Amino acid sequence: MKKIYPLLFVACMQLQLNAQVRYLDEVFPSVSVDSNVAYGFNYNVYSIGQQLNMDIYTPVGDSLTSRPLVILAHGGSFIGGDRKLPDIVSIATALAKRGYVTASIQYRLGVNVLSGNPLIIEFTNAVWRAVQDGRAAVRYFRKDAATTNSYKIDTSNIYFGGISAGGVLGLHLAFFDRPSELAGITVDTSLLGGFDGNSGNPGYSWRVKGVVNLCGAIGNVNWLYDNNKVAICNVHGDQDQTVPYGSNDFYYAGLKVAYLQGSFSVDSAARLNGLYSQLRTYPGQDHVPFSTNAQYMDTTIKYSAEFLYNMVQGNIRAGVQMARSENRIPVYPNPANRVLNLELDRGETYVVTDLTGKRITEGTAQQGQTQLDVSDWNNGVYVLHTAASRAVRIVVQH
Repeated sequence: MKKIYPLLFVACMQLQLNAQVRYLDEVFPSVSVDSNVAYGFNYNVYSIGQQLNMDIYTPVGDSLTSRPLVILAHGGSFIGGDRKLPDIVSIATALAKRGYVTASIQYRLGVNVLSGNPLIIEFTNAVWRAVQDGRAAVRYFRKDAATTNSYKIDTSNIYFGGISAGGVLGLHLAFFDRPSELAGITVDTSLLGGFDGNSGNPGYSWRVKGVVNLCGAIGNVNWLYDNNKVAICNVHGDQDQTVPYGSNDFYYAGLKVAYLQGSFSVDSAARLNGLYSQLRTYPGQDHVPFSTNAQYMDTTIKYSAEFLYNMVQGNIRAGVQMARSENRIPVYPNPANRVLNLELDRGETYVVTDLTGKRITEGTAQQGQTQLDVSDWNNGVYVLHTAASRAVRIVVQH
């Protein structure tokens, strides 16, 4: 009998290895990092030339010749931060071990507080410079795939992710992309390189399939409306005092800089307008809780990896979630005038917000039908969210 044990051990180990799923689990024990890869060049806030570098992570021993790519951007309020910060390195490494090629980029930083411009202009320009650099990084890999193919990228599966300011970068890269969206925005796009940007690798597309937004925000959720082929994964603490979870002002050194719409508002607007979106909320947590807490980091990585896995496998796609959700939650009458009836599972929690993310009401469903009195609500569109990450559009019309 003693001789059987080693065989059983080997068999069990083999079963365990076989149970690992690429893109979900860490199927590769180690990664290789190409450091200081130059992907572009541009001039910083002080008109000084800057080479743009990134670190590229690839799984060691991977034989696949067409691999999804996740480009990541660090946090730092567009005035600080580094591509080698522990939180961004942890995510880049963990995803590469799952079979992705990942890249952590350095983008241009800085605002000139002595320029005489209002802070909102300085920060808008800083975001714009960073977005241009992010687009150059995407183009770098498309150029590589079309030429030397050194990194064996599947160009139909390119995603952009980021932490805090990096999430802001990713959302604006994907969705702030049309001249009509410049209305009310004080930014000289011709001076700063236009929508495509002039940071490098011209002639290739910078479009991405999805955005992993980790505690970031966007300037206006209306910019999502004409991009329903882009999916979004959001992670955010609902007590974030730096980047709003819903919609609120962003401050720098105690001064109001801009109005931002965070993950809750992004997710609400995305679902209403046919984009695939999902949101993981950390209740009671402030800004980027995963950066200092290993458990939250592990959860964030797994949540993001599940989103990416389903995107790569074609299990989900943009433009289907809201229609599917509205069919699953009986809400009537809709439009509503006085009373709105909800048919939810007993004990299921719900929140109703307006389109800015402001909470209107919340509660827990009881047995049978739950009724909401909407007689004193303003006319307009609201969003019902449930604990099961379902969403439905509600119209109130008196």
